[in-house]
Parts: sequence; structure tokens; C-alpha cells
Amino acid sequence: MSLEFSKLIQDIERMGRYLAYRDRDEIIDKALAILREKGGDLDLIGERIRAVRESDISGYRGAALPDGAIAQALNQPQLAKPLTQHLTLIAADGSQIYPDYESASLYYVVNIGVLIYYHGRDALPHQETLPGIFYTDEYLLDETRQLVSNRTVNSRRTIAEIRVLWQQARLHRADGDPLIALHDGNLLKFFGGSDITDASSLIREYMGLMVAIHDTGAIFAGYVDNPRSSYLISLLHLLNLEPHEISDATLSTSGEFEGLTDAQIMARFLKAGERSAVMVQNSPTNYEFKKFSPSHEIAVFYINVSDTAQAHIARVDLPMWVAADPDFIDLLHSTLLQQCRMQGLRPYPYALTRADELAFINSQEKSQVETLVRRELMRRNMNGPEPSAKASSKDFARESFKRGHRLGGFPLRG
Repeated sequence: MSLEFSKLIQDIERMGRYLAYRDRDEIIDKALAILREKGGDLDLIGERIRAVRESDISGYRGAALPDGAIAQALNQPQLAKPLTQHLTLIAADGSQIYPDYESASLYYVVNIGVLIYYHGRDALPHQETLPGIFYTDEYLLDETRQLVSNRTVNSRRTIAEIRVLWQQARLHRADGDPLIALHDGNLLKFFGGSDITDASSLIREYMGLMVAIHDTGAIFAGYVDNPRSSYLISLLHLLNLEPHEISDATLSTSGEFEGLTDAQIMARFLKAGERSAVMVQNSPTNYEFKKFSPSHEIAVFYINVSDTAQAHIARVDLPMWVAADPDFIDLLHSTLLQQCRMQGLRPYPYALTRADELAFINSQEKSQVETLVRRELMRRNMNGPEPSAKASSKDFARESFKRGHRLGGFPLRG
């Protein structure tokens, strides 16, 4: 039985109505008008944020201003400065093979790709891969002796990526050039959920790694392409409410702006190469980061990395120790633009692109790992499990499909 498209038509029509409403120009224009009119009133913004923080209202998850003198007007785009100095950019990304009961033995593989890019120096980028296979009960089983979830493997891979950034930053800090350690993804990590094994240990290790990166003097940042976040949208909704209207109920959605994303607003607000002011997310998770250390609260800014009239918005996450230094922000802003413009029509940081290519494990490589594992078991007179009947029947059906079974005289795949 294949997917019955007729049963999806009504849902797709509803989806179309939702997207059409969300993209209505008048809704976006109204949100932009509030940003331009009230986004520069730091006293008003501070007053509204205090109203939700100092009362029994707990549902606000939108943007807030950073503490102290670094707060900037949200309605003033920031221009990039020329990138004239030498710097070292470290980018890391990862890929994995999940544990599979159909394999010769239970294991998982994590592969980290790292690229070191030397801006302004006559030196080729350095690239490296760091693969590892995990096969002992310590890694494979949770506290109930069940196989760890794929989300657990993903979380451990993320920690491995951050650890590599720290190790490389420690190695290169003696070079004397500014260091940027660039992670593919957000920095406000939440290793929660009942299906993630040792979540508390993961968050402790992550916070420890942030401290270690801080100690190297590196500019630590996370790059989020095509972000779906709506921190600023929530703030604009809050600013659009009268004080007596502010409640958990009115803040449970973004009102008439529900469905809009910050990227939609920024695409109209930021010209090519510009960035937004720095803001923070008002959330329990970020509050925990701030309680750990004020320098570890996570801030964000949005950036239009395009060099054409067609905007391409990314979100940049950064710890407060970076956000509090205007020179760090300027250097990060300029570096990301330079990296994205190396990619031509596909604006994305070159170093992250290369790190992803280095880390990626394709299906052929996955099969080769499995072959090596089976060969090693055979060499030691150990037999791996035979494929289950379910797996064998799936493989047979899929291979038959690929060979071009016909329906009504037409090949399904040729």
C-alpha cells in the first residue's frame, strides 16, 4: 500500500490557507510598523519585559534586551565593517550511523568533520575527519538496559562537535590571530526529553565546554540557516498589547502575528549584508544558562547574508561574553558575510559547508562499515544475527520496485 494522496488533499488545502494568511502583506507590514515605531524605545521594551518577568505571567518566550549598556535599538539595522585583519575560523559538523538491530552487532558511529580556514594568510585550509565507533554497553544501553535512542546519539554527536571546536581553539590560540569557533546549529541546547539518556550529564558537559572555549579567547557562535524562530514576533505582539491586556492567555500565541517568523520580518527589514541588533530569548532554559554564569546567557542576532535583492536570513547564536564585546560582534558579522559570499548563489558559510562534506557518511560508506564489522566477527568465529524476516521482505519489495515493476503499462521507476 502506497501513500494515498487523496486523503491528504483537504489537509493540504488547509495548509495553503494557513500559509496564505501568514504571508499576507498587511500582516507583515503591521508587524514592521510596530518594529519601526516602538523598536527604538528601550524604556518601553524594558518596561514590558519587566511586566512579564516580575509578575505571575510565565508564558512569554519572546525577545528581550540584553542587560546593561550593550542594549541597542531594535529598529536600527547594523552595517558590516570591512574585514581587514587576519583571523582563524574553525568550523565543525558531524554525521552518524545509528545503532540497528539488523546489524551484525550493535554499535553506532560518529564522524566529525573539521575545517580550519585562515583568513588573510597565505595558507591553505586544514581539513580533518575524526571518526569513532561506540559498541560497549556504556554507550549503547540506557539505565533500563534498553538500546539508546537516535536522539541520544544526535546529542552525543553535538557534544563531540563542540568538543572538537574547543580542542582546535586551544591548539590555535598561540597563533595570535583572532579565533572564531563556528557551530552548525543553535547554542541554546536543551538535552531534555525522556528518550535522551544521561541528559543532565550532557548539559553539564556542554556548559563545561562553553567555559573551556571562553578560556581560549575564541568567539563562539552557532549558525542557524533559514531559522523558524519567532522571538521578535512575540516581542512585537507584546508591544502591541495594552498593559491591562498582558496575561498568560494573551501571550500564549502571537495574536494576529501568529505563524509569522522573525526571518519574514527581517527579510523586509534588513538590506543585503546588514544585521539586526542583539537580543536575548526570555525563556526558562536561557535563564538557567544565565544562572550558571551571566556570560553564558545566549544572545542572537539576525543577518541578511545575501548580496542581492533576494534576502537570505540566518540567525546567529552567541554567548553573552561574545555579545558584550562590540569588536567581537563586528568581526563575526563581517566574517560570516565573507564566508557566505564565497558560495555564490547559495549563501552559507564556506567553512561549515566543507565541514559537513567531510563529516557526511553516505549509504555506501555505511555498508562498508557493516562489512568490516561482519568480517571482524567472522575472523573471530562469531556469527552476527541473520536479517529478520521483516527486513528481508522489505529489502525484497524495495529491490523489486527499483527493478521497474509495472502498473497499468507504465514503469514506476526506470
